[in-house]
Amino acid sequence: MYFNLKSINVASGNKKLSSSDGILFNKDKSVLLLCPQAKASVTIPGSVKRIEDRAFYINQKIKSITLPNSVTSIGNMAFCGCIKLTSMTIPESVASMGDEVFINCAGLTSVTLPSGLTSIGEGMFWDCGKLTKVTIPDRVTSIGDLAFANCTALTSMKIPSRVKSIGNEAFSGCTKLTSVTIPDSVNTIKKNAFYGCTGLTKVTIPENVTTIGESAFGFYQDDNWETQKIAGFTIYGKTSSAAETYAKKNGFKFIDSSNIAVTKIALDKTSLTLAVFQSDKLTVSFTPSNASDKTVTWSTSNKSVATVKNGTVTAVGRAATRLLPKAATAKPPAVRLRLHRQLL
Repeated sequence: MYFNLKSINVASGNKKLSSSDGILFNKDKSVLLLCPQAKASVTIPGSVKRIEDRAFYINQKIKSITLPNSVTSIGNMAFCGCIKLTSMTIPESVASMGDEVFINCAGLTSVTLPSGLTSIGEGMFWDCGKLTKVTIPDRVTSIGDLAFANCTALTSMKIPSRVKSIGNEAFSGCTKLTSVTIPDSVNTIKKNAFYGCTGLTKVTIPENVTTIGESAFGFYQDDNWETQKIAGFTIYGKTSSAAETYAKKNGFKFIDSSNIAVTKIALDKTSLTLAVFQSDKLTVSFTPSNASDKTVTWSTSNKSVATVKNGTVTAVGRAATRLLPKAATAKPPAVRLRLHRQLL
């Protein structure tokens, strides 16, 4: 490609192409075709609707790209190899993104994706070794092959509730990944999906998953290029499910997720200070996080002082009281409520 290109200038009489600030566009500037490698910062004009395939291909100087809300699509490998790009915000107007859009963006640490995106393309963040923060939009239904492969800085991943399939090697080589949340919507986890995720020592696989590919979980490659099992790898799932079949086939420990007891519950607040008739919300967290029964029964030591329903506390009196959330198998923590005296 045009690694030494500094600027592109198109004659005004050209019927198909145009240029602005040294960047190549189609005639009406609705498509950005190519940005020269000499630019360190680019603000794309509001006329642009599409970023073409490889538009910023291996631009090793660019640090900042600002996309306008007019952009609706981004092509394959559009920002491939932009190693000095550290963050990127894709506007809400973007409805589709191609494959390998950010492949080998070695300096990329965070990306904001548009809420309307419905798929994560193949290799979208492949080899983005510093990527620590990316939220998959709720409307996404599929995660492509190699989508997050070798994102070695990722520590956790929550897969949204509409995703049905996780592609081959989608998260392979994510060595610092320690937790992944797989929703009930997923039915297919393909070959090597989490291969080489050496920090991932346990996973809960929903009952709706019917297909789990070879070496999808619990394996890595050693220094001799031989596949090994991750020591102590544990799979949680329902009996007679694909999860249990995969665990038994590969010799992994399997625990029936329908019988996981709550060992501890905690609250986000240990005390509340409220005026009479004022309310606040308490949030409960559970240990382990994949406990089977997370039903909570709330109580108050004095209903004339405060009421509590589904974690929402409302002050009704003038004294102090204690609020107790209780799970079936764990000792309840307490929250002390005090009233604003000056407001009584």
